[in-house]
Amino acid sequence: MRDDVRQGAAGGHRHPPAAPVDLETKVSDFHDRARGAAVPAIQVLVLGTVRT
Repeated sequence: MRDDVRQGAAGGHRHPPAAPVDLETKVSDFHDRARGAAVPAIQVLVLGTVRT
């Protein structure tokens, strides 16, 4: 994991007794990104709007 992401998650803006943040990263490919882009498109088609 990139050091800047790790430092940002553990940075000084957290409550002192808060538990550490466990971050998990995943390498995504074109299919993951295409699936993510398809969701709002299908919502607009079916619902007429994107739910937020």
